[in-house]
Amino acid sequence: MPEAGRTLYTIGHSNHTPEVFLGLLSQHGIARVLDVRSRPQSRWPWFGRARLERLLAEAGVGYRWLGEGLGGRPADPRLYGPDGAADYDAMAATEAFRAVLAELLGELAGPGRVVILCSEGD
Repeated sequence: MPEAGRTLYTIGHSNHTPEVFLGLLSQHGIARVLDVRSRPQSRWPWFGRARLERLLAEAGVGYRWLGEGLGGRPADPRLYGPDGAADYDAMAATEAFRAVLAELLGELAGPGRVVILCSEGD
């Protein structure tokens, strides 16, 4: 479990330039990025998984993709409601979700500040 009193950081890559994105991470002393996007790609190519990993490594920031179990666009069609929207209650009930959530909590309990990454602007 994360230490009591630790701050949970989140960031959305939005349409930031690589420089602005890295500046935000640096400003908050982030050591590792946990990417929870189901499909780690973007219309901004520097936020695709491979390029983002390289960009972060060059900046001395770690990267880990956890979107397979935590992302909002699961591959399993049973995890969507009749309206086509993700069924977050059904997702949270899966073993995959619980396993990846435990990994995320382990990362949060590790050394250095960690940020959870999604694609949102806010």
